[in-house]
Amino acid sequence: MGPRWQRYAAGLRRLLLLIAGLDALTAVVSLVLGLLLGAGIRRSLAMGFYLVGSLLLVVGVLYGIRPPVRTTGGQGSGGLLGSLAAGGGSARWASAEDLKDSLSSSALFITLGMACLAVGVAVDPRDGLL
Repeated sequence: MGPRWQRYAAGLRRLLLLIAGLDALTAVVSLVLGLLLGAGIRRSLAMGFYLVGSLLLVVGVLYGIRPPVRTTGGQGSGGLLGSLAAGGGSARWASAEDLKDSLSSSALFITLGMACLAVGVAVDPRDGLL
């Protein structure tokens, strides 16, 4: 196995760890809120995963469709949608690196969102999968 496959394996391992951590955090918060509100365990888990998954999908889509205009101000990112009003400074066209980063980040958010939604469907008591 060459270095290319080792990089893919390491990246897949990091992605799975990120998904597992996000799922664990979502499960803990969902269970605590569900117990406080008197909801069933499986329903609380499902609703938590649906909520987090949906939010991640929306963030991923919005992050991916940012306009190709960025600010030149030294205050960092111009906001989620690349707004010139949020970052100040003058406008510049996004570099290839900026566009690659936008698409990569968008793909990560969407992948995490889909993983959360899949877990939500699996534990939802109305679907009967588990």
